[in-house]
Amino acid sequence: MTLQLDTIVNPFTRGLLDACSAASQPYEPELDVQEIDTGFFIRDRERPIAYIHRRWFLLDAFEFSPFTSLGRDTTISPFYDMGTYINMHATLFCNIQGNHGWPTVGCDIDWQVDGHQISIDIKAQYQTGDRTHNTLTIGYDEFTGQYLYRLHQRVRQPHLKRQEFCNLYPKDMGNGMPEDKKWQYTLWTGPDGNLWKMPHNPAFAMCMRALDPERDKSIAPQGWLGFGVEDDFNLCAVFEHASTSLLSATCDMWFDEHLSFVQPTMEYMVDRDASEAEVVFRLINAPASFMQRAIADARQVPVSDKEVLEHGGPAFIPGLVNDLESPMDPNEPQAGGVWQMINPKPVHLVLEDQTRRALGKLDPALFVTWADDCGHSGSRSIKLRSLPDRIVYLGATGHGFHTKPDTTYRFDGWIKTGGASARLWLARTWYTSAVTHGEAVSPDVRPNSDWTHVSVEIDSQEYPYLICRLAVEGDGYAWFDDLRFDRVRA
Repeated sequence: MTLQLDTIVNPFTRGLLDACSAASQPYEPELDVQEIDTGFFIRDRERPIAYIHRRWFLLDAFEFSPFTSLGRDTTISPFYDMGTYINMHATLFCNIQGNHGWPTVGCDIDWQVDGHQISIDIKAQYQTGDRTHNTLTIGYDEFTGQYLYRLHQRVRQPHLKRQEFCNLYPKDMGNGMPEDKKWQYTLWTGPDGNLWKMPHNPAFAMCMRALDPERDKSIAPQGWLGFGVEDDFNLCAVFEHASTSLLSATCDMWFDEHLSFVQPTMEYMVDRDASEAEVVFRLINAPASFMQRAIADARQVPVSDKEVLEHGGPAFIPGLVNDLESPMDPNEPQAGGVWQMINPKPVHLVLEDQTRRALGKLDPALFVTWADDCGHSGSRSIKLRSLPDRIVYLGATGHGFHTKPDTTYRFDGWIKTGGASARLWLARTWYTSAVTHGEAVSPDVRPNSDWTHVSVEIDSQEYPYLICRLAVEGDGYAWFDDLRFDRVRA
C-alpha cells in the first residue's frame, strides 16, 4: 500500500509533518545491506543508518537524516533484547506469542534492494492459526527531509481478539537512573480531537498488567504517537492508514508503547472463519521545537484513584534514601522505580514470580502492605509477611535498574523483624527478572531483631540491568525502611 502524506488531514499530524518539512530537500540515497553475524546493517553510501537483528527482527533506526548524524555508537550486543542497544526499536513481528517471538509454524522473508529503496517482506504463520504479513520499507522522503521507515502490518486471526502489532521504544526512555533518563512525556492524538500527554512516572509504569484497560490510549485516525522532548531525537509514529481503531498501552518497565488493533467486530470477518486488520505507519524524528510546543499545548491525562492508592510511597530514586514517608506525585515526570503494587486490590497486584509460587492461591494483599505505625527514620515502612518454609520477595522498578558496564552498585537499608529472617537482594539480568545471572545477598537479619542496617554490593559486569528485592523468610514479618540504591565505583 502506497499512501501520500497530503492525504492526512488530522490537524495535529499535519502540524507535525509541516514542522518536519522545514528540512525538505531533494536527495537520492544509495542503499545497501551489510550482513554481520547478529543481523543486518542498512547503509546509505556505506554509512550505517539502521540495524535489523537476525533473531528477533527488531528495527533499530539510528539515523533519520542523510545530512546530519545523531552520533550513536553502533556497537551491537550479541544479547540484543527488548532493550535496544543503539537508538530505538520497532518490532517487525506482531506480538502473537511474545514481543519478538519467532513464528511457530513458518516464516518467509523476502528482501528487495534496488539502491534507492529497500523492502523487507515478512510472512509468518503460528500454531494458533494466526497469520501475519508485514512489510518494512526504507528509503528517503523528500517532504520531511528524512529517511523513510514505513511499516505495513497485516494480521489475519481465527479468533477475534485485540492484537498487538508493534512495540515501540527509544533507548533509555525507561532508564530509572535520573541522570540517564530520556524524554519526560508520551504524547498522542486522541479520537476526541485533543492532543494528550502522559508524564513518565512510576505511577503509570504498570499499565500492561491484566484488567487495566483504563490506562489504554486511543489513537485518532491518521494520528500520531511520540515521545518528548530531547534536543536531537524525538521518535514519533505517524499512522497513515488503519482498517480498524488503534490502541496503545504503556509497558510495565520502560514506558515503551505496545501498539494494538482493537478487537475486530463482525465487519472484519473474512471467509466466515477469520478476521483481518491492517495498519500503515512511518517513524519520524520530530523537531525539538515542535515537541516542546506540543507538550505545552497537550491535555494531561487524569490520575485515577487507583494510581493514588497503589503508589502511597515515594519513587525509589537511585542515589536518594527512600524513606517511604510521603506519596509520589503521579502528575509530574519523574525517574526512578517503584515498590510494586502495595495495598492495591488483589486483582491488580503484581509480585515477583517467586512470590506468586510461594503464596499459591493465598491473597498477596495480606502479605505485602504499608506499615503506618512502624518506621526507622519516620513512622512508615514496607511490611512483608511470610509463612513457614517460604520466601516472599518484593521487587522494585518493574524488572531492574539500567546500569553501566563493569560498575559496582550498592543496595542498603534498615530491616526490623518479627518471627522471620529478612535480607536485601541484588541480581544481574539481561531483560527478564525470571532469569538472573549472578546474585548478591546481604547478611540475614535474624528473627525478632530491632532495626538493623544491612547492605549488599554487586558488579554489573556486562549486564545492562540490576534487580533490587526485599526478601523475608519463615513464619513471621519484616519491616524495611530508608532504602538506597546507588553507584559505588567504576
